[in-house]
Amino acid sequence: MPSIIMTLWEIDDKSGADIMTGFYRKLKDGLAKDVALQEAKLDHLATASQLRANPYFWAAYVNIGNTNPLKYNRYHSSMIYGAFVVLLIIIFLLKKKKTTPTYQDS
Repeated sequence: MPSIIMTLWEIDDKSGADIMTGFYRKLKDGLAKDVALQEAKLDHLATASQLRANPYFWAAYVNIGNTNPLKYNRYHSSMIYGAFVVLLIIIFLLKKKKTTPTYQDS
């Protein structure tokens, strides 16, 4: 089931950027989406000015749908990078073979 993080009203850009940066950092740490959003809001409140601590600046963010944490498989990512490097080496070798002159005796 998919999920979405959205705002219920238009949010100030600075507050929104702070909250979403914190949210993605928490997601990367393996937290569930709802917990990551909650902690990002709490982090925002801990550093916000009195004005930006007003719920108008942070309470609009909600999670709808699946709240499970993202599954990040480090092994899978390493395999993708490794395959990409091998592909680049193959392309390099094929280009080198095509550009190598062949000498024939006449």
